Amino acid sequence: MRRRDTGITVLELLVVVAILAVVLGIGVINGRAIAQRQAARGAIATFQQSVWQGATAAASRGLTVDLNRTASGLSLVDVGSQRVLRRYDLPPGVVIPAENPILRFTPPGKVELAYLEALPGDFVITTGEGRYRIEISLIGEVESTRIGDA
Repeated sequence: MRRRDTGITVLELLVVVAILAVVLGIGVINGRAIAQRQAARGAIATFQQSVWQGATAAASRGLTVDLNRTASGLSLVDVGSQRVLRRYDLPPGVVIPAENPILRFTPPGKVELAYLEALPGDFVITTGEGRYRIEISLIGEVESTRIGDA
């Protein structure tokens, strides 16, 4: 009777490692796509939040506040003192097609009409994942609709 050594062979080990590499590769690719979609949705939510915060700051503090695009995101700036009230980070590759200031908020929390009218007629923010049509009301409400891939 022949005695068989217990354990695994090098060939069996290589097959298991190859299977694990394929599964991990698929997971990394899918994970990256999910992360990009979430970052894009986060960018739109950040824009919505910054508009709402600008209107709120103008109403609660009695200030005139500008929403500006910066190198890394958005900022709310008190027009009188030029002090930055809040900063918001955006992922790289987000395109907001508007000149600074994007919007101006005045007491009692309204968006100044001249700045709304200065926005492109079809105001679309482009992210790495898609394009979103943005509609802004006079009181700082923001509606976004996904209109296609980037």
